[in-house]
Amino acid sequence: MGVRWRDEDLGLTIVFGQCSNGEYDPEPVTSVRLEMERVARAEIESAVAKTGMSRRESLRSACASAIYLTAIDSTVARWMGLSPGLF
Repeated sequence: MGVRWRDEDLGLTIVFGQCSNGEYDPEPVTSVRLEMERVARAEIESAVAKTGMSRRESLRSACASAIYLTAIDSTVARWMGLSPGLF
């Protein structure tokens, strides 16, 4: 029996890596993007453990969106030498 869509692992719902529609070559994945993804994954796993929700439910929640945006903000701020939340 195949994997049911409800049981399938979504990964992160926001992609921090390369994206392209084939019209152009994607830019290389930077260390900042890799750090954003690492921070987001760690925080998602922490949220799953704290809330008791399934990973799937957690990834589809508003909490996950907030985690992604916070990961982006904090990583870019650190990279630019600023305090998070100033953008």
